[in-house]
Amino acid sequence: MRLFNSVGILIPVVRYIRVARWVRPYLRDLYYRRLDIGPEPYRPRSIWPTWNFDAELSAFCHRINEQLPPSKLAVALIDKSYLASTMSSSPDNRNYANNVEYADAGRKVATSFILAFLRNVFPLVPEEWIVKIGQHLLSPAQLAFTSGCLGLKDLVSYTDTSSSLGQITTPPSTEVMSNVILAVIGVLAEQNYPRALLFIRDFLVTPLVDLDLTGELIVIEKPMQLLKGILAANDRDPPESRLQNQAGMNTLTACYQVGIYSSRELLGEGTFLST
Repeated sequence: MRLFNSVGILIPVVRYIRVARWVRPYLRDLYYRRLDIGPEPYRPRSIWPTWNFDAELSAFCHRINEQLPPSKLAVALIDKSYLASTMSSSPDNRNYANNVEYADAGRKVATSFILAFLRNVFPLVPEEWIVKIGQHLLSPAQLAFTSGCLGLKDLVSYTDTSSSLGQITTPPSTEVMSNVILAVIGVLAEQNYPRALLFIRDFLVTPLVDLDLTGELIVIEKPMQLLKGILAANDRDPPESRLQNQAGMNTLTACYQVGIYSSRELLGEGTFLST
């Protein structure tokens, strides 16, 4: 904000905000008190008075755009550890359902679809790479991350093994989170198999976009031997390495550019620094 004086010169108007002297030590004291108390304990959403399990199931179905029976979906959200701690060992309580069967069925469906999808999308990729990529997409860490993004962390029923009082003090483990999303796939495959495949494609295969295939996931131990096998499978001549350019041969940092050829066709090239 600026004002004009009589001669037409802009005069800046500065606003001063007065802060009481007690504010800074007060806030500092609150900060150190919070550090002394420690981190906030984990509290699941189910302990709040506004929790409504049926409404949360309906919201989850709308979130994934699927219509699942609430009774079967509720079974898919019960981990085996929950029944092991809450139910007694009497014969009357041994038939309570959990998500073990649904998780096994969902893993089979997801594994078969992901491998078939990768073979169709990457027809020239070796089979061992296809299997390794599929294992990464179905790893417990990756499944747990996807499960958490869908909000299953607040819906799954599990047991906190670190608490002796039977209270939930830690979030669900990676194994629990990975099993619950596989159980949801199992329920969906039982109701509508094509929709289950679309669910796998939309939520389990999409992390492939951010996956670095040339990083730590795929390590090529014998690249020339692998390239030779790929060329032989396509009825092409074996690869040949030829020197293209070189610089600084008599120095400590000599550089060589090597190209890989097959039937006089350049397949690729790279540089090598001699140290």
